[in-house]
Amino acid sequence: MTLTAFLAPTLLSGLSDVSVSPGPGQNGYPLTWDNTLGKWVASNVIAGVSIRTGAGSNSQAIGSAANSTGSSWIAQGRDAGFSNTTGINWIAQGFEAGYNNTTGSNWFAQGPLAGFYNSTGSNWIAQGPFAGFSNTTGSNWIAQGFEAGFFEERGSTWHVGVDRSKSLVVGKFDTDCVYLGHPGPITNAATCPDPTAAAHLAASNTARASLRIDPGVAPTATNDGDIWFDGTDFKVRVAGVTKTIQVI
Repeated sequence: MTLTAFLAPTLLSGLSDVSVSPGPGQNGYPLTWDNTLGKWVASNVIAGVSIRTGAGSNSQAIGSAANSTGSSWIAQGRDAGFSNTTGINWIAQGFEAGYNNTTGSNWFAQGPLAGFYNSTGSNWIAQGPFAGFSNTTGSNWIAQGFEAGFFEERGSTWHVGVDRSKSLVVGKFDTDCVYLGHPGPITNAATCPDPTAAAHLAASNTARASLRIDPGVAPTATNDGDIWFDGTDFKVRVAGVTKTIQVI
């Protein structure tokens, strides 16, 4: 049989190495060792990292000064979510991630300085160091990758990239258009790619073509508009008939 001993709060007064007067501000804090005092004390600093509840319900700041009255948020990292005052349902993770957002809700900033300048936007994701860095008020956007969408200021966009001067993929949610393979350079908001077709391909250059279709065989089930290359000719399905596009 195993016996487990429990200490009631009144019994802690008999332990010389435990501080027994932590004060009401430390209700619920765990005991951590204070080498200077030579005692176990109630503290929210664990291994040098401050962990505390935020001003809003169901909120938590881990190593951050964030103190929003909004509910259901997590700020993790030095000054992550620092400026938020009333926003709800957000996560800021990384050095100064989501630093300037004051009232936005439903956003996620992950990585050093991710979503740094966004001030009031909601419903956005910035994932990667400096991702979505310059977006100030846009909502409903996604930036994924190192410096992805660095200069983008619009809402309803999606950027995938690993360099502020390029965007491998740019999407516009409001027009259902996707831009693929932008070679750059992107130097400011005005030069961000703006897709104008459902699938918009970047111009060809000396390094690569705009589009390549590898040789293959005809699909067993075709639809009007299908295009493939059989190694000799291009094939296209039109009005239920497979047409051959011959190169002359």
